[in-house]
Amino acid sequence: MLERAGIEYQLRRALTVRMENRPGAGAATFRQLADVGVNVELLLLVRISEELFYAVIWADDPSAPPSVLQAA
Repeated sequence: MLERAGIEYQLRRALTVRMENRPGAGAATFRQLADVGVNVELLLLVRISEELFYAVIWADDPSAPPSVLQAA
């Protein structure tokens, strides 16, 4: 349907991340990714609650984020 409408798109592997909803939690997580050379190309906020923050990210190296984030 998108092709027929002339809309460009990409199919990419995405990663859903869950973090504590506290000041600096997102910055610390994305700093860890940057420190190992992973560039986050898209950040999509999914849900923010009192305790947790959920987001979907696209990274330039889709195999790297899970291992980096699991080590956090």
